Amino acid sequence: MAPQIQAIELARYRGFRDAQRPELLRLNLVYGENNAGKSALVRVPALLAASRTPGRLGLDLGEPVRRAGFQEVRWRGPLPDDADSDLVLGVGLSDGSAWRWTFRWLNSRAVSTIQRIELSTPDERVDFERVDLAAQDPRDAEYVGPQGPQRLVFDGLIPRTGAGDLMDRHRDGLAGALDGVIWLQATRQAPTREGTSLGAQGVLTGSGEGAAARVASDAKLRSAVSAWFLTHAQCRVDVEFLGTDRQRLVLEPVGAPSYAVPFPDSGEGLQQVFPLVVALEHLRRDGGLLCVEEPESHLHPRLQRGLVALIVDVLRAQPAASVLLETHSEVFLIAALAAAVGALPAAVRLYWVEAGKDGAATIEDVPLDPEGRPTTPRLEQAFDTMGVMRRELIQARRAGAQESRSRGG
Repeated sequence: MAPQIQAIELARYRGFRDAQRPELLRLNLVYGENNAGKSALVRVPALLAASRTPGRLGLDLGEPVRRAGFQEVRWRGPLPDDADSDLVLGVGLSDGSAWRWTFRWLNSRAVSTIQRIELSTPDERVDFERVDLAAQDPRDAEYVGPQGPQRLVFDGLIPRTGAGDLMDRHRDGLAGALDGVIWLQATRQAPTREGTSLGAQGVLTGSGEGAAARVASDAKLRSAVSAWFLTHAQCRVDVEFLGTDRQRLVLEPVGAPSYAVPFPDSGEGLQQVFPLVVALEHLRRDGGLLCVEEPESHLHPRLQRGLVALIVDVLRAQPAASVLLETHSEVFLIAALAAAVGALPAAVRLYWVEAGKDGAATIEDVPLDPEGRPTTPRLEQAFDTMGVMRRELIQARRAGAQESRSRGG
């Protein structure tokens, strides 16, 4: 089994000016106000996982960053005069290794490059720093490492064999950890009305595209996904054939097996949750890290609770799996706290992301005590809005009643 991602490192990335290193447990929930940096954090593993194009050095700025340019991804606010402006990303893995990449913008070539790559383990450490910044092609770069000058070749972020014994021993572990990353954005794509070609396997993307083809072609996966829908939405997931070469997924309400509803005609909540249920069942089978934005999208609290139950069940069944969620849901918070003292003891972590007055975001760990209670009031304050609104409603009712009595008197 490949190593798991157990820490994320970032600096001068998006709204995170200062170095941050959140550590991950099995179930990790990220809370915060809008535009604080939650999604940027959750997308880091997906960005690294996508940046492995053979022969192409550096970051692949695709869907996880909305195809932004490097200058848009790097921190754009002011820095102290002596502060480093390079973008830094990294991961810590369960095999004890920690990888860190420093990315620099080359104004002369209008491209970014890997300025520095570092790998450390509990017993060893190695780093390479680029020295020929004026090279005509940023991929044709010379680095200085433990043995002096050396030309490195990268497949995205991963150095090819020949970068030294330590990196050669750990590069497959890094590749395996990144292979296990699944990312789903907040707006997800449901199975289409037109369906998919017979035999299509599908690749699960950030939008959820590919989930339908996987379920249609895999009876075991379809049975697992259908079981969740049957329990929580009172309908089965089945395949409907469209001619001789296409098929699509439909929902069959319980008690009406002859009545099938194409997914686009079902409720928005069921459409949005479908790729997530598929991703969780994939996680149950293969392990890895699932990163999800707003899993509660369009879901009634009852189905939110059912979704959390599935997440906890998957994590209990698959020790090589972990989940990183960005959410505004109080249902998820309560369920996570319950899991911390029940099904997942010492395996739940809460984070609060906040942007300061200067625009720089920070990631604050919200520790839990042995009974699963947050030891700081941060999340209690975050969900105080409903309490404030209830008090305002009570005051408005009292004022209205007083006014009515005054007029009647």
